[in-house]
Amino acid sequence: MKFLVLLTPAEGKMIEDFKPHMVPEIEAVWTSYLGDELREFYFSKDPQIVTLIYELPALEAVHHAVDALPMVEAGLLDRQVVHLGRSTRSRRCSPSRPADVTRRRSVRHVAPPSESMIHDWYAGAFLLDSYAVTAADDGATMRAIAERALGSPPGWFKGLMSLRDGIMGPLGVRTSNDLRRIRGNGERIDFVPVLGESADELVLGEDDSHLDFRLSLLRRRGPDGARLIATTVVRTHNRPGRAYIHVIRPFHVLVVRATLAGAVAQT
Repeated sequence: MKFLVLLTPAEGKMIEDFKPHMVPEIEAVWTSYLGDELREFYFSKDPQIVTLIYELPALEAVHHAVDALPMVEAGLLDRQVVHLGRSTRSRRCSPSRPADVTRRRSVRHVAPPSESMIHDWYAGAFLLDSYAVTAADDGATMRAIAERALGSPPGWFKGLMSLRDGIMGPLGVRTSNDLRRIRGNGERIDFVPVLGESADELVLGEDDSHLDFRLSLLRRRGPDGARLIATTVVRTHNRPGRAYIHVIRPFHVLVVRATLAGAVAQT
């Protein structure tokens, strides 16, 4: 059975009340999504509403799942549950999960490339890592490779970004829609601004009050083909920035691996 759940802030609750529960809430929602009981989730900033769509056998199971959410358990969110009827979609036809995407290609952890345009960001970084995948040297431009990787993300990635935007947006972190409005289509890949480009590297990133980040997609050519290396560097400015990195760290590697898998999926 399919159920619609609407969660709204309880009367009198302030943003400070929610902050201690944000990391556990993200983990709980994402775990429920991966477990296949939570099918979709959406966030609205104005008015503030969390929309969850569950596929469970009975109403009691839905209330049990919602009761387990940290913010609900703490009395911060009120709920409304609407029975939508029987599901018209087979569960076997659900969108690919993260493990399905990253399993298609062998993505490996590597040392950050010294030839990258962002190599001077490595020192003092709060987060620094690089992952690589073997790719055919098909002559594609780096912008085309980046579009292939980020332009059409899988459903689970969109859900994760929605979760990130909905929970971190109230803390002042720019949402993906905020970034889309700031930059024109030619200046960004999906919602991420393009900061630098060469024949074999594209640099994306954004500077914010909490942190600055850079993502480099670097093509390293060799006699047996090419290697595509994704390097992420984050510099934090304050406690909220560091807290945000701790929130996304469990999902960061998953996203980078999926990005690389998407970049080479059509080669």
